[in-house]
Amino acid sequence: MKVWFFLMTLRCLLGVLEAALPGFWNSEPQINHGSNYPPNHNEQEIRDKIQKWNSNSGTNIWEHSGLKEGDIMEPKPQKGKNVVRSRSFYWPNAIVPYILESGMSSSHMRIVKSGMDWLMAGSCLKFRPRHSRERDYLYILSDSAGCWSYIGRQGGAQAVGLQSNGCFEPGVVAHELLHAVGFLHEQSATNRDEYIYVNFTNIEEDKYSQFMKYNASLITDYNVGYDYDSLMHYSRKAFSKNGRDTIVPYQPGVEIGQRSHVSEKDFEKLNFKYCNKTVEAIEQATQSSRPTTRPGTVVKPSGSKKPGTNTAGRPGGSVGNRPGNNAGG
Repeated sequence: MKVWFFLMTLRCLLGVLEAALPGFWNSEPQINHGSNYPPNHNEQEIRDKIQKWNSNSGTNIWEHSGLKEGDIMEPKPQKGKNVVRSRSFYWPNAIVPYILESGMSSSHMRIVKSGMDWLMAGSCLKFRPRHSRERDYLYILSDSAGCWSYIGRQGGAQAVGLQSNGCFEPGVVAHELLHAVGFLHEQSATNRDEYIYVNFTNIEEDKYSQFMKYNASLITDYNVGYDYDSLMHYSRKAFSKNGRDTIVPYQPGVEIGQRSHVSEKDFEKLNFKYCNKTVEAIEQATQSSRPTTRPGTVVKPSGSKKPGTNTAGRPGGSVGNRPGNNAGG
């Protein structure tokens, strides 16, 4: 009788534990990987490109991850939601819970935490280990194909992909984490043609769409302005088919595509997004009051058209029906 009572009590306790901690019996949670891989997505090919990538190539490693704009994992379509205008894509109270995939090496753990420290050093954002009952959190993979992330909070266990032999450096981690908190790439800005020349002549034909802009109704830079120095900017030779520049800054002497630090403007946008109580009012003001001045002297590249136009016959439109935020909105 005592044995039976003990077993029944134990069974009840385990049932309560399972209900309180969903996924308790599973070593890995159900990870939100999305379902919109490009048609020709080839995992082994991506792994090979990442492994062979050279820092002297003039490109950034995440540009070779085979997704939208290189490293953006698209979720299942969510009608009516927008990264900038819907607060549901923000991480509440600027707290981003995370789990590191089991099996991640201690050296890689240190690199991930270093990337997090980069972002926390100049903002109110806080990355911390997930508490057992938190439903929304980042699940940082230890060896995915490529370096990639979703844009903004998606809900549930949200994957951030880091390939073990290439993606583990603080700048790459910080770049992907900025995606996860709502940033898109800087060169997707609505007004980017005032600051850079996109030379479609040098771009792989099937990669034209990677250089689309977003409409002002979908994104905001909080009046901070375009940022050549952003950690989120493409490199000069992104998606080049011939080794020549695909992006040429109009301001002489500036470098783009750095991976060494979070820029001052990156931090400004991050703080407007998460650390300012009047952020919604700023978003509204941004729509009617955008800066018109350009930083420094603007010099047009030889043979190019004026800012705001693209090579004749090449696509250069804006994205008007997709959620996104190139600059931290």
